[in-house]
Amino acid sequence: MYKPPKNPQIEEITKSFRGRTYRLSDLGPIKLDGKRKNCVWCLKPLMGSKHKWCSHGCIVSALSWAQPNSGYGLRVLLYKCGFKCCDCGFSYRSYFEQAFSKVRNRHWFRHPRMRSKRIEILIKAFRRLVPRDVRPEVDHVDQVSLGGQTIGTENLQILCAKCHKLKTKKDAKARLAVKGSPRKGIKFSESHRAAMSRSRKGFDSLARKAHREAIYETNRIPVIAVNLSTGEQREFSSCSEAASALGLQSHNISRILKGERKRHKGWTFKRP
Repeated sequence: MYKPPKNPQIEEITKSFRGRTYRLSDLGPIKLDGKRKNCVWCLKPLMGSKHKWCSHGCIVSALSWAQPNSGYGLRVLLYKCGFKCCDCGFSYRSYFEQAFSKVRNRHWFRHPRMRSKRIEILIKAFRRLVPRDVRPEVDHVDQVSLGGQTIGTENLQILCAKCHKLKTKKDAKARLAVKGSPRKGIKFSESHRAAMSRSRKGFDSLARKAHREAIYETNRIPVIAVNLSTGEQREFSSCSEAASALGLQSHNISRILKGERKRHKGWTFKRP
């Protein structure tokens, strides 16, 4: 299971780091006595050819600490919260046991040690079993924007999807009450205000409509379709009508009218 770090460097990073995930490659080897290297997570002396980690348990714990929104962090938080949503109390224990029973029959899963790859496959199977509207999600108890910790498991909890949406709305209102609106105090120029008012009144949609009319002007021109093999002629009110009736592409008909092509699937077109 999760082993809390006994490294003051890890504790300092947890308090000061503001990103959502931390790269474990940035943690270098540690030498306490100046001779033998120590584990970067639990500070135990490393034996043999080990370079940074003393055991795979420290690697899994470090992954849960550095990537709390991943499957490693979700597994730790499920145990921490008792396999329940911290708000409504929805239980995930039966889904987790069902997922574990599905994957434990595989030959590589019979070993009692939970390696990182096995944890990832277990959490994927668990998430597939839980209904979408109550799937467990990782939530920050204290908002990150208001100074809450981003990595580690101390500031995290499990919420279902419904409760997480409600808490996100409450957090947004609390953040707005503390920090105010991001647009407050911004002075817009007169040209910017005029552009904003024009867009609100629908000028943007009218401009797009005029642009479409300029591009697809030939689509509304009456055309005469001539079959090159039989000499048959058919009149249509527009290119789009001719394309739908003959099973052709309207842009190729427009190219024939402009002189860029001579024929299209045995048909040629001309203006009346």
